[in-house]
Amino acid sequence: MWAKVSFLRHCSNGSLKVKSRIVDFLGQEKYLSNSVNQIIGLLKDRQAEYIDFYQYGLNELALEKAFFRNKNQNEGLIVPNYFEPFENRNIEINYNV
Repeated sequence: MWAKVSFLRHCSNGSLKVKSRIVDFLGQEKYLSNSVNQIIGLLKDRQAEYIDFYQYGLNELALEKAFFRNKNQNEGLIVPNYFEPFENRNIEINYNV
């Protein structure tokens, strides 16, 4: 039985540091917190400033254990969505479930 599969996209814009986005996660929530060392390794290897993860339906505690934070609960935090061209602002992503 497989534990988890994650797909990443890496972006940068000239002098800005790289950011990585988890674009898909397949697996059990408990494996998110077990992935912290791999996530930190990715940050170091790519010299990325951060990794973001837009998601729906995952347990908030499981995300916190993996050191992900909700941008809506951190006043002043900007997690850009557009890098080509870069826009230094939060963008709400519309989706259907």
